[in-house]
Amino acid sequence: MAGEISDPEPKPKGKPRGRPFEKGKSPNPGGRPKLIVAFRKALEERHYEAALDALESALSDEDGKVRIAACREVFDRLFGKASQPITGEDGKPIAFDLTPILERLAK
Repeated sequence: MAGEISDPEPKPKGKPRGRPFEKGKSPNPGGRPKLIVAFRKALEERHYEAALDALESALSDEDGKVRIAACREVFDRLFGKASQPITGEDGKPIAFDLTPILERLAK
């Protein structure tokens, strides 16, 4: 039938998508480049105290928006960002019906 939507081709067999490398084999056996580690350490040593001073200043700023932003940064780093699940009104996952769009594209 013209305009009929067919099932996609079956996926090829082989390595699973989530684990493209053999178990126990690292794609980067040398690890992180030493220059990056050295650069990060130098940056921390040079600017750590200044960053703490700036954060302390922001936490005691007169502007409430600045204090809130500083608190958010501290909490995000201590506890991680809060997850924001995407659900429908009933708490279930949102369902999309793409059939009308696919039918229109098939014309």
